[in-house]
Amino acid sequence: MEKPVQYAKYELMERVAVGGMAEIFLARRRAIAGFEKILAVKRIKKKFSQEPSFVQMFLNEARIIARLSHPNIVQIFDLGKSEGCYFIAMEYVHGRSLREVVQRAEEQKVRFPLEYALKITSQACDGLHYAHTKKDPDGTPLNIVHRDISPVNLVLSFDGVVKILDFGIARAEKYYRQEKDGDKKVKGKLTYMAPETIEGRKEDARTDIFALGMVFYELITGLKVRSEKGDMDLLRSILKGKIHPPSFFRADLPEPVEEIALKALARDPDERYQHAREMQYDLDAYLVETGFNPGTLHLSNFMKQLFDKDLKEEEKRMAELVSRPAPPIKDEEDGELDELDSEIDEGAERAAAKEAQLSKLTKSGPPKIVAVRLKRGEFEVLREAGKRHGMTAGELTKEIVRAHLKFL
Repeated sequence: MEKPVQYAKYELMERVAVGGMAEIFLARRRAIAGFEKILAVKRIKKKFSQEPSFVQMFLNEARIIARLSHPNIVQIFDLGKSEGCYFIAMEYVHGRSLREVVQRAEEQKVRFPLEYALKITSQACDGLHYAHTKKDPDGTPLNIVHRDISPVNLVLSFDGVVKILDFGIARAEKYYRQEKDGDKKVKGKLTYMAPETIEGRKEDARTDIFALGMVFYELITGLKVRSEKGDMDLLRSILKGKIHPPSFFRADLPEPVEEIALKALARDPDERYQHAREMQYDLDAYLVETGFNPGTLHLSNFMKQLFDKDLKEEEKRMAELVSRPAPPIKDEEDGELDELDSEIDEGAERAAAKEAQLSKLTKSGPPKIVAVRLKRGEFEVLREAGKRHGMTAGELTKEIVRAHLKFL
C-alpha cells in the first residue's frame, strides 16, 4: 500500500497477510487529543461476507471470543462491517508464528532449546485452559474449543509471550466448508488433527490438547509426527493412531518429557490430559525440577537473536509507516451508517414489532397458566439464576418465555 487507507474508523497502513477467507492489515486507530493505537484488522473477503451461513457462524463466534481476555490469547477489540466486508480489530502481536521460529532455528542450525519448548507449550496451555473453562456472566460454560491449533496459529512475540490466534474464525471457516461440501470432506490442517475429528465424533478441550501435543512433539524432536505426503496417507496415519516415541528421534530426551508428549497424543481422548491445566502442571513441574525455568526474558532474547536483522528492518519500516500523512478521520456521526448498524437497527425494529404484537396478545383475555416439567438439576439451576436476579424461579421462567416469544 503506497499510502494509508481509511477503513471504517481504522487507518490501514500495510497489508501483512492474505489467506483463503481473509486478509490482515497493520492498522492504526486515531482519536481526539492525539490518541493513537497500533492494532491489526482482519477483513473477511467480500465473497464470504455475502454468504449467510458463514456470516452467521462468524458473528456468533466473534461475539463469544470477544469475551476472552488473557495474556496468551490475541485480544479482540472490535467487530464491524464496512464497504460490504465484515472485519475484526484485534491486538497487534509483534512476533513470529512458531512455524517461522522453528524454520529460522533450522536455517541457523540452532537446536531448539528443550526448556524453551516446554515453556512455550506451557504458556499455550495456560491460554487454552482459560478459553476452555470460560463461562458467561450467569455461570453457563461457553464450551469454547479452538479446533485449529498448529504452529501457524501460535505466535511467539519478541517480548517472549505466546499468543493463540484465530479462535473464532477457525470454527466458522470449518463449518462453512463442511456445509459447502455436504459434510463429505474433512477440512483443516490434517497434520495436527485429532482422530475423533476425522471420525466425526464430538470435539472438546481434549481435541485442542491433542493438537498442542503435536506441536510440542515437533518442538522437542524437530520433526512432524505425521510426514506423509498425500491426504489419504495422512488420514490412514491418523486413524491408526500409531506414534513413534519422541526418543526414537532424540535419544537424549528425558523420560518425563516423553511421557508428557505421549499422554497429550493418546488416541483415546479419555487417556489424554483431560484439561490443559494438567498438562501445564506437568510441564512446569519438570522445569522446576531441572532448576531452569525460563521466563519471558529468556524467550525474548532467543527471538531477538534469531531475527536480529529482521527486527532492525521492521523498526525502520514501522517508523516509515507511522510517519506517513494520515487520511482524514471520518466523522462517524455525520457519515453514512455502517451496514452492520443498519442491520442492528432493522433487528431492533422487528423486535419492537414483535413486542407490540406480544403485548396485544397478552391483553386479549385472561392470563394462561403453563406447567413445565423440569429435572431436579435443571430446576436448581433456574432457582439459583433467579436468586442472582432477585426473582423467583417462576418469575424468571416467565421472563425467559416472554423473551423467546419475540423471536418466534
